[in-house]
Amino acid sequence: MQGVALESYLFNNSSQMDIDQMDIAKTVPMGGTKVVGEFRLVRPLGAGGFGTVFEAVHLKTGLSYAIKRLHAEDPDRFEKEALYPAKAASHSLHVLNLHSFFQEADGTFYLVTDLVPHGDLGAYLKAHRPLSVAGALEIALGIAKGLAAIHEQGIVHLDLKPANVLMDLKDGDWIPKISDFGLARSSGSEYMNQAGSAAYASPEHFDTRLTRGPHSDMFSFGMLLYELLTGRQACDGVTSLTDYFAWIVRASPPAPPSAARPELRGRTDIDDIVANLLQFDASKRTLTAAAAVRRLTEARHEKGEAATPAPVPAPERRVLPLVPKTPSKATNRSWKTIAAVASMVVVLAAAAGWFLIEGKKVDASHGMTKFRAGAYSEAFPILLDTAKAGSAEAQRALGEMYGKGLGLPANLTEAKSWLDKAIRQDDVEARCVLADLYRDGAFGGPELAQAQARALYAEAAKTQTCGHRGMGQLLVATPRSGGSDFDDGLRHLEQAADGGDGLAAARIRDLQAGWALDPLVPGAWQAVTSRERRDEIARVKGAKLFEQFPLVDVRRLRRLPVEFYPGTTLFELEVGDPRFGCGVAAYLRRADDVVPVNGRSEQIKRFNASAPLQIDTRQKAAAFLRFFQAGALQGRQGLLRIVEDSRELPWKTPTSAEVQTNAGHRLQPLHLEPAPSGGWLAEATVAYGGGLLKASFWLKPDGSIDLTGREEIASSLPVLEEFFDPAGVRLRRAPDVAQR
Repeated sequence: MQGVALESYLFNNSSQMDIDQMDIAKTVPMGGTKVVGEFRLVRPLGAGGFGTVFEAVHLKTGLSYAIKRLHAEDPDRFEKEALYPAKAASHSLHVLNLHSFFQEADGTFYLVTDLVPHGDLGAYLKAHRPLSVAGALEIALGIAKGLAAIHEQGIVHLDLKPANVLMDLKDGDWIPKISDFGLARSSGSEYMNQAGSAAYASPEHFDTRLTRGPHSDMFSFGMLLYELLTGRQACDGVTSLTDYFAWIVRASPPAPPSAARPELRGRTDIDDIVANLLQFDASKRTLTAAAAVRRLTEARHEKGEAATPAPVPAPERRVLPLVPKTPSKATNRSWKTIAAVASMVVVLAAAAGWFLIEGKKVDASHGMTKFRAGAYSEAFPILLDTAKAGSAEAQRALGEMYGKGLGLPANLTEAKSWLDKAIRQDDVEARCVLADLYRDGAFGGPELAQAQARALYAEAAKTQTCGHRGMGQLLVATPRSGGSDFDDGLRHLEQAADGGDGLAAARIRDLQAGWALDPLVPGAWQAVTSRERRDEIARVKGAKLFEQFPLVDVRRLRRLPVEFYPGTTLFELEVGDPRFGCGVAAYLRRADDVVPVNGRSEQIKRFNASAPLQIDTRQKAAAFLRFFQAGALQGRQGLLRIVEDSRELPWKTPTSAEVQTNAGHRLQPLHLEPAPSGGWLAEATVAYGGGLLKASFWLKPDGSIDLTGREEIASSLPVLEEFFDPAGVRLRRAPDVAQR
């Protein structure tokens, strides 16, 4: 695969921290109720790049469903996520069934689907790995059938991965169901979505010159099939987007399944299927989904094994044996009879007590089911009885109901009393619930509340992800001056997300998307997270690049590869300062050489000295100009800034709406042609010398510019010099977002 365009390196970063595992046991009920359409939302089940999924109850029937609220108010996406799966589900059991879809008065879109509470394929593999060969083939066959139905309806999924395959359990059989059509496209569409998920995306996702279609889904299916059969990914050892991209570029196929697993030795039929699906050249990927169904059916019949694992049976009730009466001599019969009767009474009492306790546990489970379903009035009497009988789970639930006013008036005294009882029984989740109440200001002043919440979260974090999640949410929301709370908070959230906590993963995604300032240049920016982020920050601090700025809270980090400086990446680092709020510092890095971005001519020369400039293609020349247009280029008479969008026209002095509108209509898009003597001849609208001009200029091979003005469109435009710090580092600040 040659000439892969890095600008097309677009990923759905949520794939790094998938939280689509709709494990109801790991969700938290919503504080209060919200009704949308004919449904009451009960609790969030997960969130992804395109929407948030809730468990919901139909108001009339009381039946439970999953409802997806789309993040973007995009009619096109709404139509895709509604009509695409509906068409396919009508033809296959292996596509998540859509019941209805609607739009609320506020414009929000909702999709109503089956509720599948057993988790996704990723969670299933963690619980059941290694699968038997027959079990792996059976699941793969189900996915292939769903994919065939999707393709038959003229739909391309484009984001097939474990998190988008839900595992339903019906009559003891596991049924894979393909879900999440957020990236799906009609196969007749001229444009195919370039997004995808690391470790499963096809080579076509990385190159804008290639068409994405059903063959792209088949590559992703091949990645799933390989993982089902061998227990590991075909790109084994890949841990980042960059590594996966490199694996795609190398086009190095994995070892055949028969070489990776002893039970598959001699199974050339399976090896052939996988080899065809994982062809890096799409033209050689000839298996369709329908053909894969036939081939997998034949492969499954080759060897008779147990199918997918049955659910673990509930433990049988333990029955305590009664002590038999021992024969005794006549002389001691009366005393021994009394002793035997006494023993019998003790044992019978113990057995009766045990059965009573066990009965309470069953009732507690029933009460918790109603509690999780939001039926608080029905759950309360059951939970109250079992909580009094000693059930820590019921005590915790009562504490949460009293603390948050779920189905009954809030009573903080009762809430703390029940939660303390559960904590004394070492119920870790009760610590998290009580810590949440402290954090939200239910008890005492802010300093005491924060200290108590931290202590409870720290204790819970020793054994439960809820402790890490709560501590992380607390630290990133209320960083203290002079500390590194934001960074510590991120670490806690990452640890919780790694442990399967969907809410922590959702919070991380919110943080990554919640930058106060837009990036320096448009492009496929990637969030740098976890250990890689910390290593990069340590490298920047070691270079002493930002010594003149107090990096009190080092927050988010994002990057964008730049083509015009080979081997160079543009980074933006968000920092927090109690005096200025948060700001963004930009720098370029090539190997360990860190160079600040400020747009001055001397800095451009340094860029070119450390990473020779290459603008040998129109794409690279345009990228180079767009890179510097936000920071400005140095011309003969001052700073030059290319303007392509009327929204980039902040007027320095009051100007009539007519003048502003006229200037916006007359903006000229950037046009580039090769120059006979090298470099590029360009035409564009530029902000230069305090005015707005239509200009022709020569972008020389060394990055310098010769400019000729042609027509002044408007005056009194700022040239954005205020973005350049005297010390030479580009730092933008947003004082109104000091704490988020």
